[in-house]
Amino acid sequence: ESCRRSRRNPSKLPTRLGFRTMGSEIKLIISTFQSHGLLSTRKWNVLWTSQHLKSYFYQGLERHQRVNQFPRSYEITRKDTLCRNINRMKALHGDRHYGYIPEGFVLPAESDAFERFYEQNGGGVFIVKPAALSCGRGIYVTDDIRDIQLHGLDDNVQVSQYINDPLLVDGYKCDLRMYVGITNFNPLTIYVHEAGLARFATEKYSSSPDSFDNKFIHLTNFSI
Repeated sequence: ESCRRSRRNPSKLPTRLGFRTMGSEIKLIISTFQSHGLLSTRKWNVLWTSQHLKSYFYQGLERHQRVNQFPRSYEITRKDTLCRNINRMKALHGDRHYGYIPEGFVLPAESDAFERFYEQNGGGVFIVKPAALSCGRGIYVTDDIRDIQLHGLDDNVQVSQYINDPLLVDGYKCDLRMYVGITNFNPLTIYVHEAGLARFATEKYSSSPDSFDNKFIHLTNFSI
């Protein structure tokens, strides 16, 4: 029916699709849109953003518009919210499914719980990560709770048990990333890229406390 209407009224024929980027001027994304014939316009069909959008933004979307984020996606992309959600899942499903994940705490809200855990386990080694930063900024490893600011923080900090005996490749610490695209939640539709990404530290691993200040041993971020 829509095709018949378009033939009768040429002015209703579809025009070229438009895209807009917001807070994320990534050349690869822009060139991908352009190579598929999309124009950079204010009236967009596709919005690509790195920002967390408010609920009213999604409520105002038209049927012809698409956004690259789902509401509240930060629940799994921010370190603090991910930690809280994992702890909830541990409480619901137990160690059978989530026991492989080290214990984590979000400071300052859970500072008291972290102090109790530290004392009950006779200390330990912990990795501290600012919740809202990236590229390895502000991350450090310590076995002394006095190194960790527990109260009066301006933003959330995640503290997790540090794995002292990680999987090594030729003596170097590494991590493996898999790239996953979720296009729908109902029904759940997931695309997994065939190739992952391995990142390596640049100095051989050591569990000695003397090495904790050396980010080239303990962190695998590209920027470091």
